[in-house]
Amino acid sequence: MLTFIDSTEDFDLIDTKKINSSKIFSFNIFAHKSLEEKNIGHEIAENYLKDGDHEKIFDYATSLWNWYDADIIKNEFEFENVNLLSVADTSEFHQIIIREIFNFIVIKRILEKEQPKKINLSPYFAKIIKQIDNELPLEIFGKEEHDFHIQWEKMLIRFNILNRPISIPISRKRYNQFKNFFESVIGNLFGLWQNFENKKQSILLLEFNPAQYSKLLDNLKNFDGNIIFFNRRRPAGWNLSSIKLLRKYNIKLISPEHSLSKNEKIKINSLVESFTDKLDKFLSNESALSNIFKIEGINFWPVISDVLKNIYKRRITEYLQLVLTSKQIFSNLNIKNIISLNILGETEKTILMINNNKISSILLEHGATNYLPSFSKYDISNMYPIFKDKIALWGDIQKEYLLDHRNIPSSRIFVTGSPRHEDFFDKTNSNKKNPEKIILITPQAMSEFNGLVDTNTYLKLEKLLVKIFQITKTFSDIKTVVKMHPTLAPGNEYVKTLIHKLNPDVEILQLESVLDVVNSCDIMININTEFFPSTIVYEGLILNKPIMNITMMDEFNEIELVTDEAVLSISDNDDLEEPIKQILFDQDLRKNLIANGQKHLKRYFSNHKSASEELAKILTSD
Repeated sequence: MLTFIDSTEDFDLIDTKKINSSKIFSFNIFAHKSLEEKNIGHEIAENYLKDGDHEKIFDYATSLWNWYDADIIKNEFEFENVNLLSVADTSEFHQIIIREIFNFIVIKRILEKEQPKKINLSPYFAKIIKQIDNELPLEIFGKEEHDFHIQWEKMLIRFNILNRPISIPISRKRYNQFKNFFESVIGNLFGLWQNFENKKQSILLLEFNPAQYSKLLDNLKNFDGNIIFFNRRRPAGWNLSSIKLLRKYNIKLISPEHSLSKNEKIKINSLVESFTDKLDKFLSNESALSNIFKIEGINFWPVISDVLKNIYKRRITEYLQLVLTSKQIFSNLNIKNIISLNILGETEKTILMINNNKISSILLEHGATNYLPSFSKYDISNMYPIFKDKIALWGDIQKEYLLDHRNIPSSRIFVTGSPRHEDFFDKTNSNKKNPEKIILITPQAMSEFNGLVDTNTYLKLEKLLVKIFQITKTFSDIKTVVKMHPTLAPGNEYVKTLIHKLNPDVEILQLESVLDVVNSCDIMININTEFFPSTIVYEGLILNKPIMNITMMDEFNEIELVTDEAVLSISDNDDLEEPIKQILFDQDLRKNLIANGQKHLKRYFSNHKSASEELAKILTSD
């Protein structure tokens, strides 16, 4: 008999006798740790994956990105020439489905090897196994509901108390209510709403944070037209400083809640019911969708149908509002240029679909990219291969990659530099106020996007952190600080808990200013769990910080960041004590790393202090 554990909550519901007579499998780091603490022997389920399975899982997940374009689907949910199913955030869909595909393949591999006679498992796992082998006897325990992690179903309200950033997670519904109320107040109070009667040329910025791009706004101030923000995920004016920027540069806002007329809102309400009924009917049609959602010849649709159906039903009103507002923008305003940081989000996708390449659009690089042909398939997350208009890049390294390996015409590529990093280039002197040395540890976000993170990744990270903390504790006048990625994800929360457990004295930061945090440290130790670097590594280079990069992927050492010796790159299996001592105290090594880092930055970032000016020229040119 086998027993599958994916939730610590379900464990106590299993009969002890059955546990003792079973071969037990943990399906995530939480289940593994719970079983380990109880001294219960078990197998890590992911260890049953074969060579190439991780890539297969990623490839299959990405192949489903446009599942709604199938002939049997695309016309069923069309509204104003937009397929409403296509509005859903692609990144969110991907992260839902890749985890479920991962579990599906893992279970299939276990069944292939173990050939069990009976299995104890949760209702969710039972769904999977019934698709693989409907004859296998199952004993079901635990709660009916499965905890699908849905990226945008929980949102963060962020604010400062005594200059300390605070965040409160709330439901998407409550967040939207709060956002609409807040925007209504500041929009009316400060006259920030866009007048649709204004026929001047307009530049439309999608989901931008004004604080990060203040220098771009400054370079657009002489543009004889409108600068418009269309933000749905977070208010453009979310704190006092951002509101000041909006007012200073006469930025205007658009939101569905404010822009749609009473009649349009009534129309949406009448459409919601009909589309909801259609969702219930069509997405329950297993036979129609089984050929699309098929893994290794097995129908996968029943496993994820409920979660996708519920997402669409909860958001159908938002999607209808978004489509109508986007149509209104193009019908009533004289849009000259559209600029976006990604093309996978709901706002961005809808605007770009309705635009259909009629008006010039620019995709601005917003995070570090450094790909090689050996792992180029993963660059789809940066969207360059699927974007059809202009691309604004940080530097020549990225341009050469797109030209040589993605065959993107040079006429579509502009090397502007990074507007959001001009403040970093302006502030290269440390703001340290105390004599103690600060070691800043920056773990890469534990994302499931590439299908590479599993229980063993967390265990390797834990082993690595134990080593680092043991070493840093031996130094006097050394303070250790950890800067987490700001993402709201279970993996990130697990790592924070782990660090507290391993070393309660370590200060953990997450929402604080990256510029201030990095500028205050003496060295950075970046922990890299994937093939490509974190943006914070480049921010450390700009600020002249000696950086050690500890990688769990051998392929990482092939990228130019390492070959240029801009960072001290070592494997997680290497001895750490001597390298940490060297980067802390060896002045020659520190100077060489900083000098090499500055050389590397010349190719990675163009126009260090004039990126905003270069981008503004493109946006305003005839």
